[in-house]
Amino acid sequence: MQVRSFVRKEVEPADILTAARTIPANNVWTCNWFEKGWVPPEEYLQWAKRGLQQPQDEYSMSNAICYAKRVVCRIIDALILGNHLRHFLSKNYPTKIQALCDIGISIPPIVHELIIDPRNQLEHDYKRPELSKAKHAVQIADLFLNATEKELKRKPIVALRWNVLFMHSESIQESKVEFKGFSKEPMLFVDVFTEPVEVKTVHPEDHEISFTLLDCFTEEQSLELAKKLREHYTQTWKSSGESGDSAFFYKEIKRQAGI
Repeated sequence: MQVRSFVRKEVEPADILTAARTIPANNVWTCNWFEKGWVPPEEYLQWAKRGLQQPQDEYSMSNAICYAKRVVCRIIDALILGNHLRHFLSKNYPTKIQALCDIGISIPPIVHELIIDPRNQLEHDYKRPELSKAKHAVQIADLFLNATEKELKRKPIVALRWNVLFMHSESIQESKVEFKGFSKEPMLFVDVFTEPVEVKTVHPEDHEISFTLLDCFTEEQSLELAKKLREHYTQTWKSSGESGDSAFFYKEIKRQAGI
């Protein structure tokens, strides 16, 4: 299959968002591209609980509080990255929590008050740990992990209306991807498989790719992009679909399709 020759046109983030509003979110493609090598939050929670199971001295209570905080921060940062809110990754946790709330992921203030604040008091104010705070931190971390289970099972959305046709086969020896062409519909593609990350609309009939850097989005525009992608979860569609694949697949199909 001959690679389609696209004209790449750099546009403003507002133009990408305008185009995205016309693309239905009833067919999404996903990829969990960033968590490889990350410690699962469930494992951090077990470490936190061990801090309470050991003799309850200040050392074990400190471990319980610190690992409880790590459970929460690990979850929040995964949700930030998975929803393409990179602008907020370097912000403090109250700001991150508010950003997630703004796109429909509810995180109660008690998470910060009973988990993050106690750990910060240990780390920055050099206060001694308290058993009651250690117990509360572990309990809230456990509840928070359960409350976010559904969100954590969702793989990050990287495309709306995937329009690349292909053959994909896997065996023990190899994974094979073969580009077959395009459908007619335009696609919104958050290309996390390049650095810096690009947000693209791919128009096969016009032989054009409009793109901008994700880093060029303002915080407000980043939130709008995340909300657009999450329409897949918040609306009832007569016909909807969700597919996902590995980072290898997306990189290889990009190379072959010229996108």
